[in-house]
Amino acid sequence: MSNEIKTRPLTPTEQKYTYAQSMQLEGQTGTIGHLRGDFATTGYGFYTTWFDTRPQWKSDEFKADLDTVINALRKDKGLLHNRYDMSAFARHFPESAIKGNYCTEYGFRVDMEKHAFLLRCNPTKGDYNFYCYCYVKEWLDKHIQKAEQGIRFIDPQYKELFRIPDGGKVIVKTSWGEKREYPCRFIDEYHTEVGSNLYHICEFAERMQKNGATYEPKPAEQTPQSEPPTFRQERMQSTLDGDREPFSHPIRAALVIFLLLLLLFVPSVYLDRLKKKRERNRAGLSDADARVCICASFRYVLRWLRLAGLEPENVPFASYSEKIETILGPEIAAQYLQILPLWQEAAYSTHEMTEQQRTQMRVFLQTAVSLVWKKLSKKQRLWTTYWLAL
Repeated sequence: MSNEIKTRPLTPTEQKYTYAQSMQLEGQTGTIGHLRGDFATTGYGFYTTWFDTRPQWKSDEFKADLDTVINALRKDKGLLHNRYDMSAFARHFPESAIKGNYCTEYGFRVDMEKHAFLLRCNPTKGDYNFYCYCYVKEWLDKHIQKAEQGIRFIDPQYKELFRIPDGGKVIVKTSWGEKREYPCRFIDEYHTEVGSNLYHICEFAERMQKNGATYEPKPAEQTPQSEPPTFRQERMQSTLDGDREPFSHPIRAALVIFLLLLLLFVPSVYLDRLKKKRERNRAGLSDADARVCICASFRYVLRWLRLAGLEPENVPFASYSEKIETILGPEIAAQYLQILPLWQEAAYSTHEMTEQQRTQMRVFLQTAVSLVWKKLSKKQRLWTTYWLAL
């Protein structure tokens, strides 16, 4: 068997198959299992763990293909040679970037005669650095091709209402007016996953009708419109465009105009930038998607814990609990260990996160921020509010 392999960036459609799938999708796509690995703290180690999905498909031919692929990628300057070569390799293929997670990851595909290997790579110190999902190539490609037709949503009379792309979302409005978004995956022409549940398309329509609920596709994201000028900006413009007769001396007039700009424009710009910085820091905390909210809340609370003295180290996140206990006490450390699996599930799996999990993360965030705030001096509080904009 030749060791010459070809590595190419994943298409946007293929990127969805570098995460854990439901049992239905695992069967449809011929998922054999996946390999998880990291390069240790030095960036030069190589530690892997194999996870079975369908062990009955783990034939000798598959094992030989997997060894061939991994050994080829482990060569000098290869994708899996070390963490630094992985980063350099990914930079040569900017189209491989997988965006939308807590950090940018990179996706690549290697094909053998009967098997396909889809890799999701993260050249970040302290995280798992790659996942290699292994498929029966024919089954995977056939499923991807069928999924291109989109997911049908019909009414109970089988009339098609709309279609969404595989991985798109629907908005369900309950009989009492509550709206919820659900990600959807294509199973086949007549079945789809809505959230974590599998439905026949007619069963979903009948259940929505029975419950008095309506459903529609999530609209495309709209580009935010620019805000109208504020009263302060309008007044500043009026001042600058007004009568200049009192300023008979050019230098004096220029000085007065400069002082007006300084008094009116600079504070406005600073406060505007402070507001935007605070919005960036808090992005995702109120997101309708519980997964996005949980990931954003975890990152946000870590920034507050660093203010209290938690120094980032190249250790598993669970190891931070001892330091948190020393700084803030055993109760908040115990809560940290409880919410850590929530963040890991939200960041690394495709499971639907519940409102209860979102609430649990939010309670921890509020408790941790309150404790840290009490420990800060007045000077530190001013720095946190008006410079860090947390």
